[in-house]
Amino acid sequence: MATSTDDMNQKLTFRKFEDGDTDWPDLTTKIFKEDTSHKCPTYVHRTPPCQGSCPSGEDIRGWLDIVRGIEKPSGDVEWQEYAFRRSTNANPFPSIMGRVCPAPCEDGCNRNEVEDHVGINSVEQFIGDTALNNNYQFDAPPADTGKSVAIIGGGPAGLAAAYQLRRMGHACTVYDNHEHLGGFMRYGIPGYRTPRDVLEGEIKRIIDMGVSVKLKTRVGTDVSLESLEAEFDAVLWAIGTHSGKMLPIPGGDAKNCLSGIAFLSAFNEGRLQALGTGKVVVIGGGDTSIDVASVARRLGGITQSHEKDRPENVVMGHTAHDVASTAAREGV
Repeated sequence: MATSTDDMNQKLTFRKFEDGDTDWPDLTTKIFKEDTSHKCPTYVHRTPPCQGSCPSGEDIRGWLDIVRGIEKPSGDVEWQEYAFRRSTNANPFPSIMGRVCPAPCEDGCNRNEVEDHVGINSVEQFIGDTALNNNYQFDAPPADTGKSVAIIGGGPAGLAAAYQLRRMGHACTVYDNHEHLGGFMRYGIPGYRTPRDVLEGEIKRIIDMGVSVKLKTRVGTDVSLESLEAEFDAVLWAIGTHSGKMLPIPGGDAKNCLSGIAFLSAFNEGRLQALGTGKVVVIGGGDTSIDVASVARRLGGITQSHEKDRPENVVMGHTAHDVASTAAREGV
């Protein structure tokens, strides 16, 4: 688990005694005191750099040790399930995150100082896919606390919140204005990167914990915020960032000028079936732009690309590790 903030801010010292100590042991005891002697190395527990780089705070070293066989489960629990339990203690989407996470943990991996980082994303995807294939379920929630929470937004943040709240025994209801749950995992990222059967499987595991769902329901239109505040003990906003950023230049608001988010949303919702032009210009070099270029390619809007414009040369490390290779396979 992550080291606490108080512990991280505590200044390390090699002093044997603190100010005011007056009890000095004899010289023999002072020197030969096993691992508590200042003459012997002392192990200082700190958060591993891979885990410290993870926004979710996953116990990455923990589940890697399980997969490697260093830490073994007790009883009849399979190591695959044991690794799944450890991984999902912080994040309930190992299969999806293993596919699309930018993997800052791999950037922080100590093995970069030796040869190359551990393939943490690949291991996480393996853990998640194995869990789906073996139908691993989350533990049943504890006794009901009598508290209830309304979660506005059924994307990764809202669903992860519902998962953690149910683990605490709190009742929760997810409100989303879309036809299906998933948020950006469904409507922002193309399905060839987040397979819909995988997404459905990981979402269902959360819903099966007793989460209530209200789809096609927009707060402020179909239900008032005042009614939610009166019905629930708390209201959590997890609406995501579904508004794309337009170009701040003259003509940036033209009819044929779309934000990447609007373009991908239209494609994933089935509203965009074809492109009415033979040319598509994608401005930007991050995850979203590469996804837009790959989708446009699938829709027949890209016929030529220069070698210097390939994703590997454009993203310069500022995108998910798998995006450039995926785009290359798509022929972008």
